[in-house]
Amino acid sequence: MQTAYTPWGRTDYDARTPGAGMFRAQFNAFARLLRNESLAHKGPVFSEGNYHWFYAGIVDGDYATIVRMGAMADAATRRFRPAKMHPKMTDFGVGMPVMYYGTGGDWTKTIRA
Repeated sequence: MQTAYTPWGRTDYDARTPGAGMFRAQFNAFARLLRNESLAHKGPVFSEGNYHWFYAGIVDGDYATIVRMGAMADAATRRFRPAKMHPKMTDFGVGMPVMYYGTGGDWTKTIRA
């Protein structure tokens, strides 16, 4: 589930905590948690997706949904290097069709015999 959330959305701003107000502190905490799962179970770790590209090489796979983030997503996708990310993790389809195809289109129409 860690890859479903933005690390900056979970940042702790309490000045008494180490790394207060820093995105990196939360990212490292999520990464350590994913790594510990892999070590504890002696195998691959899979998560929920949405913000999975941050964790390429840390998590082994996700279902490959991407949350629409407007201008931020547009800017980020121009900087993506899929050829470098894809060997580090596997994205797979698990979930509802609406997650991949949207809410409109021919696939949503009921076929009647």
